[in-house]
Amino acid sequence: MQQPSAEYIRQTDEKCRSLFSRGRLYDLWDMLCRTRDAFSDRDCIIEKSQKVWVSHTVRDLYADTHALGNALAHDFPRGTHIAILGENSYDWIVSFFAVACSGNVVVPLDKEQTAPEIAALCRKADCALILCSAAYLKTAQQTGLPLVVFSHDTGNDTIADRIEHGRALPDADAFHPLPDDAAAIIFTSGTTGANKGVVLTHKNLTANVEGVVRTNDPVYSLLSVLPINHAYELGSSILPHIYTGCVIYINDRLRNFFRNVCECQPEFMAIVPLFAENIRRMILHDAETHGRLDDLRCRVDESRALLRRGIDRRAELFAQERALFGYRFPYLACGGAPLKPETASFLDALGFPLLLGYGLTETSPIVTLNQNAGKYPASVGKPFPFTEVRIHAPDAEGVGEVYVRGDNVSPGYYNDPDADRKSFSDGWFVTGDYGRLGNAGELYITGRKKNLIILPNGKNIFPEELEYFFTSGVEAIRDAVVFESTRGSADDESAVLVLAVTLHDGADAQSLEMIREAIERRNRELPGYKQVQDIQFSFAPFARTSTKKIIRKKVKEQYESKI
Repeated sequence: MQQPSAEYIRQTDEKCRSLFSRGRLYDLWDMLCRTRDAFSDRDCIIEKSQKVWVSHTVRDLYADTHALGNALAHDFPRGTHIAILGENSYDWIVSFFAVACSGNVVVPLDKEQTAPEIAALCRKADCALILCSAAYLKTAQQTGLPLVVFSHDTGNDTIADRIEHGRALPDADAFHPLPDDAAAIIFTSGTTGANKGVVLTHKNLTANVEGVVRTNDPVYSLLSVLPINHAYELGSSILPHIYTGCVIYINDRLRNFFRNVCECQPEFMAIVPLFAENIRRMILHDAETHGRLDDLRCRVDESRALLRRGIDRRAELFAQERALFGYRFPYLACGGAPLKPETASFLDALGFPLLLGYGLTETSPIVTLNQNAGKYPASVGKPFPFTEVRIHAPDAEGVGEVYVRGDNVSPGYYNDPDADRKSFSDGWFVTGDYGRLGNAGELYITGRKKNLIILPNGKNIFPEELEYFFTSGVEAIRDAVVFESTRGSADDESAVLVLAVTLHDGADAQSLEMIREAIERRNRELPGYKQVQDIQFSFAPFARTSTKKIIRKKVKEQYESKI
Protein backbone atom coordinates (compact mmCIF):
# COMPACT_ATOMS: atom_id res chain seq x y z
CA MET A 1 0.00 0.00 0.00
CA GLN A 2 1.19 3.52 -0.78
CA GLN A 3 2.40 5.43 2.24
CA PRO A 4 1.10 8.94 3.04
CA SER A 5 3.04 11.85 1.58
CA ALA A 6 4.28 14.77 3.64
CA GLU A 7 1.50 16.92 2.14
CA TYR A 8 -1.15 14.33 3.06
CA ILE A 9 0.14 14.28 6.64
CA ARG A 10 0.21 18.09 6.80
CA GLN A 11 -3.38 18.35 5.54
CA THR A 12 -4.58 15.65 7.94
CA ASP A 13 -2.98 17.34 10.93
CA GLU A 14 -4.52 20.66 9.91
CA LYS A 15 -7.97 19.10 9.51
CA CYS A 16 -7.66 17.37 12.89
CA ARG A 17 -6.78 20.65 14.61
CA SER A 18 -9.85 22.19 13.02
CA LEU A 19 -12.00 19.28 14.25
CA PHE A 20 -10.75 19.56 17.80
CA SER A 21 -11.26 23.33 17.87
CA ARG A 22 -15.03 22.79 17.56
CA GLY A 23 -15.26 21.71 21.20
CA ARG A 24 -16.49 18.54 22.86
CA LEU A 25 -18.32 15.94 20.82
CA TYR A 26 -22.05 15.75 21.44
CA ASP A 27 -22.86 12.24 20.24
CA LEU A 28 -21.80 9.64 17.64
CA TRP A 29 -23.82 11.33 14.88
CA ASP A 30 -22.09 14.62 15.63
CA MET A 31 -18.77 12.78 15.38
CA LEU A 32 -19.64 11.24 12.01
CA CYS A 33 -20.87 14.57 10.61
CA ARG A 34 -17.64 16.29 11.64
CA THR A 35 -15.63 13.50 9.99
CA ARG A 36 -17.67 13.90 6.79
CA ASP A 37 -17.05 17.65 6.75
CA ALA A 38 -13.28 17.22 7.17
CA PHE A 39 -12.45 14.06 5.20
CA SER A 40 -15.37 13.41 2.85
CA ASP A 41 -13.63 11.83 -0.17
CA ARG A 42 -10.84 10.07 1.69
CA ASP A 43 -10.60 6.31 2.10
CA CYS A 44 -12.05 5.23 5.42
CA ILE A 45 -12.55 1.45 5.59
CA ILE A 46 -10.58 -0.94 3.36
CA GLU A 47 -11.39 -4.66 3.46
CA LYS A 48 -10.71 -7.77 1.40
CA SER A 49 -13.27 -9.20 -1.00
CA GLN A 50 -12.25 -12.20 -3.10
CA LYS A 51 -8.62 -11.56 -2.03
CA VAL A 52 -8.77 -7.98 -3.38
CA TRP A 53 -8.67 -4.88 -1.18
CA VAL A 54 -11.90 -2.86 -1.56
CA SER A 55 -12.11 0.74 -0.35
CA HIS A 56 -15.02 2.65 1.20
CA THR A 57 -14.71 6.42 1.63
CA VAL A 58 -15.84 8.61 4.49
CA ARG A 59 -18.65 9.81 2.20
CA ASP A 60 -19.73 6.17 1.68
CA LEU A 61 -19.78 5.55 5.42
CA TYR A 62 -21.82 8.68 6.11
CA ALA A 63 -24.32 8.07 3.26
CA ASP A 64 -24.85 4.37 4.06
CA THR A 65 -25.18 5.10 7.78
CA HIS A 66 -27.74 7.83 7.11
CA ALA A 67 -29.81 5.66 4.74
CA LEU A 68 -29.80 2.52 6.91
CA GLY A 69 -30.46 4.56 10.03
CA ASN A 70 -33.34 6.31 8.27
CA ALA A 71 -34.90 2.96 7.38
CA LEU A 72 -34.51 1.67 10.94
CA ALA A 73 -35.98 4.88 12.38
CA HIS A 74 -39.08 4.48 10.20
CA ASP A 75 -39.49 0.76 10.98
CA PHE A 76 -38.81 0.71 14.73
CA PRO A 77 -39.69 2.96 17.67
CA ARG A 78 -36.85 4.98 19.14
CA GLY A 79 -34.84 3.01 21.70
CA THR A 80 -35.27 -0.39 20.04
CA HIS A 81 -32.48 -2.86 20.82
CA ILE A 82 -30.88 -4.25 17.64
CA ALA A 83 -28.17 -6.93 17.70
CA ILE A 84 -25.18 -7.21 15.33
CA LEU A 85 -23.49 -10.56 14.70
CA GLY A 86 -20.58 -11.05 12.31
CA GLU A 87 -16.89 -10.72 11.57
CA ASN A 88 -15.16 -7.33 11.36
CA SER A 89 -16.33 -5.61 8.17
CA TYR A 90 -17.50 -2.36 6.61
CA ASP A 91 -21.11 -3.57 6.89
CA TRP A 92 -20.62 -4.22 10.63
CA ILE A 93 -19.37 -0.66 11.15
CA VAL A 94 -22.19 0.86 9.05
CA SER A 95 -24.71 -1.18 11.07
CA PHE A 96 -23.24 0.04 14.35
CA PHE A 97 -23.41 3.71 13.40
CA ALA A 98 -26.86 3.37 11.78
CA VAL A 99 -28.43 1.77 14.84
CA ALA A 100 -26.84 4.11 17.40
CA CYS A 101 -27.29 7.32 15.39
CA SER A 102 -30.95 6.59 14.58
CA GLY A 103 -31.85 6.74 18.27
CA ASN A 104 -31.75 2.97 18.80
CA VAL A 105 -29.40 0.79 20.85
CA VAL A 106 -26.71 -1.51 19.41
CA VAL A 107 -26.17 -4.94 20.98
CA PRO A 108 -22.86 -6.26 19.55
CA LEU A 109 -22.62 -10.04 19.86
CA ASP A 110 -19.53 -12.22 20.14
CA LYS A 111 -19.39 -14.47 17.07
CA GLU A 112 -17.29 -17.02 19.00
CA GLN A 113 -20.20 -17.92 21.26
CA THR A 114 -22.52 -20.83 20.58
CA ALA A 115 -25.97 -20.43 19.02
CA PRO A 116 -27.76 -21.09 22.38
CA GLU A 117 -25.52 -18.49 24.08
CA ILE A 118 -26.23 -15.95 21.32
CA ALA A 119 -29.98 -16.58 21.62
CA ALA A 120 -29.83 -16.18 25.42
CA LEU A 121 -27.98 -12.84 25.15
CA CYS A 122 -30.54 -11.57 22.62
CA ARG A 123 -33.33 -12.40 25.07
CA LYS A 124 -31.39 -10.87 27.96
CA ALA A 125 -30.95 -7.62 26.01
CA ASP A 126 -34.57 -7.59 24.70
CA CYS A 127 -33.45 -7.44 21.06
CA ALA A 128 -36.11 -6.94 18.36
CA LEU A 129 -33.91 -7.44 15.27
CA ILE A 130 -30.55 -8.94 14.39
CA LEU A 131 -28.20 -7.71 11.65
CA CYS A 132 -25.77 -10.46 10.68
CA SER A 133 -23.18 -11.58 8.15
CA ALA A 134 -23.86 -14.56 5.87
CA ALA A 135 -21.26 -16.61 7.76
CA TYR A 136 -23.40 -16.45 10.93
CA LEU A 137 -26.83 -16.65 9.31
CA LYS A 138 -27.65 -20.09 10.76
CA THR A 139 -26.67 -18.92 14.25
CA ALA A 140 -28.78 -15.77 13.87
CA GLN A 141 -31.78 -17.80 12.68
CA GLN A 142 -31.74 -19.78 15.94
CA THR A 143 -32.51 -16.60 17.89
CA GLY A 144 -35.98 -16.55 16.34
CA LEU A 145 -35.63 -12.82 15.65
CA PRO A 146 -36.30 -11.05 12.34
CA LEU A 147 -32.95 -10.61 10.62
CA VAL A 148 -31.20 -8.55 7.97
CA VAL A 149 -28.12 -10.04 6.31
CA PHE A 150 -24.99 -8.21 5.16
CA SER A 151 -24.55 -10.39 2.07
CA HIS A 152 -26.56 -10.11 -1.17
CA ASP A 153 -26.90 -13.79 -2.12
CA THR A 154 -28.70 -15.46 0.78
CA GLY A 155 -32.29 -14.88 -0.32
CA ASN A 156 -32.96 -12.85 2.84
CA ASP A 157 -33.63 -9.20 3.55
CA THR A 158 -30.25 -7.47 3.18
CA ILE A 159 -28.43 -4.39 4.40
CA ALA A 160 -28.32 -3.16 0.79
CA ASP A 161 -32.13 -3.47 0.55
CA ARG A 162 -32.58 -1.45 3.73
CA ILE A 163 -30.09 1.20 2.58
CA GLU A 164 -31.90 1.59 -0.74
CA HIS A 165 -35.25 1.77 1.08
CA GLY A 166 -33.88 4.37 3.53
CA ARG A 167 -32.66 6.63 0.72
CA ALA A 168 -36.19 6.74 -0.74
CA LEU A 169 -37.81 7.70 2.57
CA PRO A 170 -38.16 11.23 3.94
CA ASP A 171 -35.57 11.96 6.61
CA ALA A 172 -36.67 10.73 10.01
CA ASP A 173 -36.28 13.08 12.95
CA ALA A 174 -34.00 10.58 14.68
CA PHE A 175 -30.42 11.67 14.09
CA HIS A 176 -30.22 13.82 17.20
CA PRO A 177 -29.50 11.49 20.13
CA LEU A 178 -28.80 13.11 23.49
CA PRO A 179 -25.44 12.58 25.20
CA ASP A 180 -27.00 10.47 27.95
CA ASP A 181 -29.02 8.30 25.54
CA ALA A 182 -27.92 4.67 25.44
CA ALA A 183 -25.89 3.91 22.31
CA ALA A 184 -24.90 0.31 22.99
CA ILE A 185 -25.24 -2.63 25.34
CA ILE A 186 -21.96 -4.52 25.29
CA PHE A 187 -21.72 -7.82 27.14
CA THR A 188 -18.69 -8.52 29.29
CA SER A 189 -16.59 -11.53 28.31
CA GLY A 190 -17.67 -13.62 31.28
CA THR A 191 -14.17 -14.83 32.22
CA THR A 192 -15.06 -14.75 35.93
CA GLY A 193 -18.85 -15.10 35.86
CA ALA A 194 -22.01 -14.56 33.87
CA ASN A 195 -22.04 -12.07 31.00
CA LYS A 196 -23.36 -8.65 32.07
CA GLY A 197 -24.85 -6.17 29.62
CA VAL A 198 -22.97 -2.88 30.03
CA VAL A 199 -24.96 0.18 28.92
CA LEU A 200 -22.73 2.72 27.16
CA THR A 201 -24.13 6.14 26.29
CA HIS A 202 -23.15 8.48 23.48
CA LYS A 203 -21.31 10.59 26.07
CA ASN A 204 -19.38 7.53 27.31
CA LEU A 205 -18.19 6.54 23.82
CA THR A 206 -17.37 10.04 22.60
CA ALA A 207 -15.48 10.83 25.82
CA ASN A 208 -13.26 7.83 25.09
CA VAL A 209 -12.83 9.03 21.48
CA GLU A 210 -11.69 12.43 22.69
CA GLY A 211 -9.41 10.85 25.27
CA VAL A 212 -7.61 8.94 22.51
CA VAL A 213 -7.19 11.94 20.21
CA ARG A 214 -6.10 14.26 23.05
CA THR A 215 -3.56 11.76 24.37
CA ASN A 216 -1.97 10.38 21.19
CA ASP A 217 -0.50 11.95 18.07
CA PRO A 218 -2.57 11.37 14.89
CA VAL A 219 -1.94 8.16 12.96
CA TYR A 220 -2.81 7.74 9.30
CA SER A 221 -3.49 4.01 8.92
CA LEU A 222 -4.31 1.06 11.18
CA LEU A 223 -5.05 -2.65 10.94
CA SER A 224 -8.15 -3.79 12.82
CA VAL A 225 -7.37 -7.24 14.25
CA LEU A 226 -9.43 -7.74 17.42
CA PRO A 227 -13.22 -8.32 17.32
CA ILE A 228 -15.11 -5.02 16.97
CA ASN A 229 -17.95 -6.29 19.15
CA HIS A 230 -15.67 -5.78 22.16
CA ALA A 231 -15.27 -2.32 23.67
CA TYR A 232 -11.46 -2.50 23.38
CA GLU A 233 -11.28 -2.65 19.57
CA LEU A 234 -14.33 -0.44 19.12
CA GLY A 235 -13.10 2.27 21.49
CA SER A 236 -9.34 2.07 20.90
CA SER A 237 -9.24 1.55 17.12
CA ILE A 238 -12.46 2.07 15.21
CA LEU A 239 -14.28 5.09 16.64
CA PRO A 240 -11.39 7.47 17.43
CA HIS A 241 -9.59 6.79 14.16
CA ILE A 242 -12.67 7.23 12.00
CA TYR A 243 -13.00 10.61 13.70
CA THR A 244 -9.45 11.63 12.75
CA GLY A 245 -9.58 10.51 9.12
CA CYS A 246 -7.35 7.46 9.57
CA VAL A 247 -7.51 4.67 6.98
CA ILE A 248 -8.73 1.46 8.67
CA TYR A 249 -7.74 -1.88 7.11
CA ILE A 250 -9.79 -4.89 8.20
CA ASN A 251 -7.76 -8.02 8.89
CA ASP A 252 -9.71 -10.84 7.23
CA ARG A 253 -8.27 -13.90 9.01
CA LEU A 254 -5.82 -14.40 11.85
CA ARG A 255 -3.74 -16.72 9.69
CA ASN A 256 -3.26 -13.80 7.27
CA PHE A 257 -2.21 -11.39 10.02
CA PHE A 258 1.49 -11.04 9.17
CA ARG A 259 0.80 -11.01 5.42
CA ASN A 260 -1.76 -8.22 5.87
CA VAL A 261 0.60 -6.23 8.10
CA CYS A 262 3.23 -6.38 5.37
CA GLU A 263 0.73 -5.44 2.62
CA CYS A 264 -1.03 -2.63 4.50
CA GLN A 265 1.96 -1.27 6.41
CA PRO A 266 -0.28 0.10 9.17
CA GLU A 267 0.96 2.76 11.53
CA PHE A 268 -1.16 1.50 14.45
CA MET A 269 -2.68 -1.72 15.83
CA ALA A 270 -4.58 -2.44 19.03
CA ILE A 271 -3.47 -5.87 20.24
CA VAL A 272 -3.49 -8.15 23.26
CA PRO A 273 -0.27 -9.55 24.84
CA LEU A 274 -0.63 -12.84 22.95
CA PHE A 275 -0.22 -10.93 19.66
CA ALA A 276 2.80 -9.05 21.04
CA GLU A 277 4.43 -12.34 21.99
CA ASN A 278 3.66 -13.80 18.56
CA ILE A 279 5.27 -10.77 16.88
CA ARG A 280 8.39 -11.26 19.00
CA ARG A 281 8.54 -14.98 18.23
CA MET A 282 7.95 -14.41 14.50
CA ILE A 283 10.92 -12.00 14.35
CA LEU A 284 13.12 -14.45 16.23
CA HIS A 285 11.98 -17.36 14.05
CA ASP A 286 12.70 -15.42 10.87
CA ALA A 287 16.19 -14.57 12.12
CA GLU A 288 16.86 -18.19 13.07
CA THR A 289 15.59 -19.44 9.69
CA HIS A 290 18.02 -17.13 7.87
CA GLY A 291 20.97 -17.92 10.13
CA ARG A 292 21.19 -14.52 11.82
CA LEU A 293 19.68 -15.17 15.25
CA ASP A 294 22.97 -14.52 17.09
CA ASP A 295 23.46 -11.36 15.01
CA LEU A 296 19.96 -10.16 15.93
CA ARG A 297 20.61 -10.72 19.63
CA CYS A 298 23.85 -8.77 19.37
CA ARG A 299 22.06 -5.90 17.66
CA VAL A 300 19.35 -5.92 20.35
CA ASP A 301 22.02 -5.70 23.07
CA GLU A 302 23.75 -2.89 21.16
CA SER A 303 20.47 -1.00 20.76
CA ARG A 304 19.72 -1.23 24.49
CA ALA A 305 23.21 0.01 25.36
CA LEU A 306 22.89 2.95 22.97
CA LEU A 307 19.41 3.86 24.25
CA ARG A 308 20.77 4.01 27.80
CA ARG A 309 23.21 6.67 26.51
CA GLY A 310 20.42 8.57 24.76
CA ILE A 311 21.41 7.40 21.26
CA ASP A 312 18.71 5.94 18.98
CA ARG A 313 20.00 3.92 16.00
CA ARG A 314 17.10 1.47 15.84
CA ALA A 315 16.00 2.44 12.32
CA GLU A 316 19.47 1.58 11.03
CA LEU A 317 20.09 -1.49 13.19
CA PHE A 318 16.80 -3.24 12.41
CA ALA A 319 16.13 -2.40 8.76
CA GLN A 320 15.94 -6.15 7.96
CA GLU A 321 13.31 -6.72 10.64
CA ARG A 322 11.26 -3.71 9.55
CA ALA A 323 11.01 -5.27 6.08
CA LEU A 324 8.80 -7.98 7.61
CA PHE A 325 6.24 -5.24 8.38
CA GLY A 326 6.36 -3.42 5.03
CA TYR A 327 8.36 -0.34 5.80
CA ARG A 328 8.07 0.52 9.51
CA PHE A 329 7.22 -0.89 12.92
CA PRO A 330 3.62 0.05 13.81
CA TYR A 331 2.46 1.54 17.09
CA LEU A 332 1.28 -1.32 19.28
CA ALA A 333 -1.44 -0.43 21.80
CA CYS A 334 -1.52 -3.41 24.14
CA GLY A 335 -4.22 -4.17 26.69
CA GLY A 336 -6.44 -6.89 28.11
CA ALA A 337 -3.78 -8.63 30.24
CA PRO A 338 -0.26 -8.06 31.63
CA LEU A 339 2.52 -7.88 29.06
CA LYS A 340 5.71 -9.84 29.75
CA PRO A 341 8.55 -7.40 30.53
CA GLU A 342 11.01 -9.23 28.27
CA THR A 343 8.55 -8.93 25.37
CA ALA A 344 8.09 -5.21 26.02
CA SER A 345 11.85 -4.71 26.30
CA PHE A 346 12.55 -6.66 23.08
CA LEU A 347 9.96 -4.74 21.04
CA ASP A 348 11.20 -1.43 22.44
CA ALA A 349 14.81 -2.29 21.59
CA LEU A 350 13.80 -2.92 17.97
CA GLY A 351 11.87 0.35 17.70
CA PHE A 352 8.20 -0.58 18.08
CA PRO A 353 6.35 2.35 19.70
CA LEU A 354 4.58 0.56 22.56
CA LEU A 355 1.50 1.79 24.44
CA LEU A 356 0.08 -0.09 27.43
CA GLY A 357 -3.42 0.57 28.63
CA TYR A 358 -5.87 -0.46 31.33
CA GLY A 359 -9.60 -0.42 30.89
CA LEU A 360 -12.89 -2.24 31.14
CA THR A 361 -16.07 -2.47 29.13
CA GLU A 362 -17.74 -0.32 31.80
CA THR A 363 -15.28 2.53 31.07
CA SER A 364 -15.75 2.61 27.28
CA PRO A 365 -13.01 1.15 27.70
CA ILE A 366 -9.83 3.14 28.53
CA VAL A 367 -9.01 4.25 32.08
CA THR A 368 -5.24 4.79 31.94
CA LEU A 369 -2.50 4.80 29.29
CA ASN A 370 1.25 4.25 29.56
CA GLN A 371 2.88 5.88 26.52
CA ASN A 372 6.37 4.58 27.31
CA ALA A 373 5.59 0.94 28.02
CA GLY A 374 8.77 -0.31 26.37
CA LYS A 375 10.82 1.32 29.10
CA TYR A 376 8.34 1.10 32.02
CA PRO A 377 6.11 -1.97 31.40
CA ALA A 378 5.04 -2.46 35.03
CA SER A 379 2.70 0.56 35.09
CA VAL A 380 -0.53 0.87 33.10
CA GLY A 381 -0.08 4.63 33.00
CA LYS A 382 -1.88 7.78 34.03
CA PRO A 383 -5.63 8.48 33.93
CA PHE A 384 -7.22 9.36 30.60
CA PRO A 385 -8.78 12.79 29.99
CA PHE A 386 -12.19 13.22 31.68
CA THR A 387 -11.33 10.29 33.99
CA GLU A 388 -10.55 10.12 37.72
CA VAL A 389 -8.93 7.18 39.49
CA ARG A 390 -8.68 6.61 43.23
CA ILE A 391 -7.65 3.70 45.44
CA HIS A 392 -10.37 2.68 47.89
CA ALA A 393 -9.31 1.59 51.39
CA PRO A 394 -5.58 1.23 50.66
CA ASP A 395 -3.49 -1.01 52.89
CA ALA A 396 -0.08 -0.17 54.36
CA GLU A 397 1.51 -0.64 50.91
CA GLY A 398 -1.06 1.61 49.23
CA VAL A 399 -2.90 -1.30 47.58
CA GLY A 400 -6.68 -1.16 47.44
CA GLU A 401 -9.57 -1.51 45.05
CA VAL A 402 -9.45 0.72 41.98
CA TYR A 403 -12.40 3.13 41.67
CA VAL A 404 -13.08 5.15 38.49
CA ARG A 405 -15.43 7.96 37.60
CA GLY A 406 -15.81 10.27 34.63
CA ASP A 407 -17.64 10.88 31.39
CA ASN A 408 -16.49 7.51 30.05
CA VAL A 409 -18.09 5.49 32.87
CA SER A 410 -21.25 3.51 32.13
CA PRO A 411 -24.46 4.47 33.95
CA GLY A 412 -24.96 0.77 34.80
CA TYR A 413 -25.94 -2.68 33.61
CA TYR A 414 -29.04 -3.49 31.61
CA ASN A 415 -31.83 -4.88 33.81
CA ASP A 416 -29.38 -5.95 36.52
CA PRO A 417 -29.93 -3.90 39.69
CA ASP A 418 -27.98 -6.37 41.85
CA ALA A 419 -24.87 -5.92 39.69
CA ASP A 420 -25.40 -2.15 39.76
CA ARG A 421 -25.40 -2.12 43.56
CA LYS A 422 -22.16 -4.11 43.66
CA SER A 423 -20.32 -2.14 40.97
CA PHE A 424 -21.36 1.50 41.42
CA SER A 425 -20.92 3.53 44.60
CA ASP A 426 -21.58 7.27 45.04
CA GLY A 427 -20.81 8.06 41.39
CA TRP A 428 -17.74 5.79 41.26
CA PHE A 429 -17.38 2.56 39.30
CA VAL A 430 -15.98 -0.22 41.47
CA THR A 431 -13.67 -2.03 39.04
CA GLY A 432 -13.04 -5.23 40.99
CA ASP A 433 -9.31 -4.75 40.41
CA TYR A 434 -6.70 -4.10 43.08
CA GLY A 435 -3.93 -1.61 42.46
CA ARG A 436 -1.86 1.27 43.76
CA LEU A 437 -0.86 4.72 42.54
CA GLY A 438 2.78 5.69 42.03
CA ASN A 439 4.43 8.97 42.98
CA ALA A 440 3.56 10.54 39.61
CA GLY A 441 -0.05 9.35 39.70
CA GLU A 442 0.54 6.32 37.49
CA LEU A 443 -1.51 3.18 38.19
CA TYR A 444 -0.12 -0.28 38.98
CA ILE A 445 -2.58 -3.19 38.83
CA THR A 446 -1.85 -5.99 41.29
CA GLY A 447 -4.76 -8.36 40.71
CA ARG A 448 -8.45 -9.02 40.29
CA LYS A 449 -10.72 -9.08 43.35
CA LYS A 450 -12.58 -12.19 42.19
CA ASN A 451 -9.28 -14.03 41.79
CA LEU A 452 -7.89 -13.00 45.20
CA ILE A 453 -6.81 -15.95 47.36
CA ILE A 454 -7.02 -15.40 51.13
CA LEU A 455 -4.90 -17.87 53.10
CA PRO A 456 -5.96 -19.22 56.52
CA ASN A 457 -3.34 -16.95 58.13
CA GLY A 458 -5.03 -13.90 56.55
CA LYS A 459 -2.35 -13.33 53.91
CA ASN A 460 -3.58 -12.21 50.50
CA ILE A 461 -2.33 -13.81 47.29
CA PHE A 462 -2.86 -12.08 43.93
CA PRO A 463 -2.63 -14.86 41.31
CA GLU A 464 -1.77 -12.33 38.58
CA GLU A 465 1.31 -11.23 40.52
CA LEU A 466 2.61 -14.80 40.70
CA GLU A 467 1.76 -15.51 37.06
CA TYR A 468 3.72 -12.44 36.01
CA PHE A 469 6.58 -13.52 38.27
CA PHE A 470 6.88 -17.00 36.75
CA THR A 471 6.34 -16.09 33.08
CA SER A 472 8.86 -13.26 33.32
CA GLY A 473 11.46 -15.52 34.93
CA VAL A 474 11.14 -18.76 32.96
CA GLU A 475 11.50 -18.25 29.21
CA ALA A 476 9.87 -21.59 28.28
CA ILE A 477 6.50 -20.66 29.82
CA ARG A 478 3.93 -19.33 27.38
CA ASP A 479 1.04 -18.85 29.84
CA ALA A 480 0.56 -19.40 33.56
CA VAL A 481 -2.52 -19.60 35.79
CA VAL A 482 -2.33 -19.75 39.59
CA PHE A 483 -5.29 -20.93 41.65
CA GLU A 484 -6.15 -22.59 44.95
CA SER A 485 -7.32 -26.21 45.12
CA THR A 486 -7.86 -28.99 47.64
CA ARG A 487 -7.28 -31.69 45.03
CA GLY A 488 -3.51 -31.71 45.36
CA SER A 489 -3.42 -31.60 49.17
CA ALA A 490 -2.50 -34.55 51.36
CA ASP A 491 -5.82 -34.63 53.23
CA ASP A 492 -8.12 -33.32 50.44
CA GLU A 493 -9.28 -30.59 52.82
CA SER A 494 -6.49 -28.05 53.17
CA ALA A 495 -5.83 -26.00 50.03
CA VAL A 496 -2.66 -25.79 47.98
CA LEU A 497 -1.50 -23.20 45.45
CA VAL A 498 -1.36 -24.65 41.96
CA LEU A 499 0.68 -23.29 39.05
CA ALA A 500 -0.63 -24.51 35.69
CA VAL A 501 1.51 -23.60 32.69
CA THR A 502 1.52 -24.01 28.94
CA LEU A 503 4.86 -24.07 27.17
CA HIS A 504 6.19 -22.49 24.01
CA ASP A 505 6.48 -24.55 20.84
CA GLY A 506 9.53 -26.77 20.93
CA ALA A 507 9.19 -27.86 24.55
CA ASP A 508 8.83 -31.63 24.86
CA ALA A 509 8.73 -34.33 27.49
CA GLN A 510 12.54 -34.49 27.64
CA SER A 511 12.81 -30.82 28.54
CA LEU A 512 10.06 -30.89 31.17
CA GLU A 513 12.41 -31.76 34.02
CA MET A 514 14.70 -28.83 33.21
CA ILE A 515 11.71 -26.47 33.00
CA ARG A 516 10.34 -27.81 36.27
CA GLU A 517 13.70 -27.19 37.94
CA ALA A 518 13.74 -23.61 36.59
CA ILE A 519 10.23 -23.03 37.96
CA GLU A 520 11.19 -24.48 41.35
CA ARG A 521 14.30 -22.25 41.52
CA ARG A 522 12.08 -19.26 40.74
CA ASN A 523 9.55 -20.48 43.31
CA ARG A 524 12.18 -20.51 46.07
CA GLU A 525 12.77 -16.79 45.51
CA LEU A 526 9.24 -16.10 46.82
CA PRO A 527 8.22 -15.68 50.47
CA GLY A 528 7.06 -19.00 51.90
CA TYR A 529 3.35 -18.15 51.90
CA LYS A 530 3.47 -17.23 48.18
CA GLN A 531 5.21 -20.39 46.99
CA VAL A 532 3.19 -22.80 44.84
CA GLN A 533 2.93 -26.41 46.00
CA ASP A 534 1.87 -28.09 42.75
CA ILE A 535 3.09 -27.54 39.17
CA GLN A 536 1.06 -28.81 36.24
CA PHE A 537 2.10 -28.75 32.56
CA SER A 538 -0.29 -28.54 29.64
CA PHE A 539 0.75 -29.02 26.03
CA ALA A 540 -2.69 -27.88 24.88
CA PRO A 541 -3.40 -24.10 24.95
CA PHE A 542 -5.61 -22.77 27.71
CA ALA A 543 -9.20 -21.92 26.78
CA ARG A 544 -9.57 -18.25 25.82
CA THR A 545 -12.25 -15.70 25.05
CA SER A 546 -12.46 -14.13 21.59
CA THR A 547 -10.20 -11.33 22.85
CA LYS A 548 -7.63 -13.97 23.88
CA LYS A 549 -8.12 -13.68 27.63
CA ILE A 550 -7.54 -16.95 29.48
CA ILE A 551 -10.75 -18.38 30.96
CA ARG A 552 -9.39 -19.08 34.42
CA LYS A 553 -12.33 -21.12 35.68
CA LYS A 554 -11.93 -23.60 32.81
CA VAL A 555 -8.25 -24.11 33.63
CA LYS A 556 -9.16 -24.88 37.23
CA GLU A 557 -12.03 -27.16 36.19
CA GLN A 558 -9.65 -29.11 33.94
CA TYR A 559 -7.23 -29.53 36.85
CA GLU A 560 -9.96 -30.53 39.32
CA SER A 561 -11.37 -33.18 36.96
CA LYS A 562 -7.95 -34.63 36.06
CA ILE A 563 -7.56 -38.30 36.94
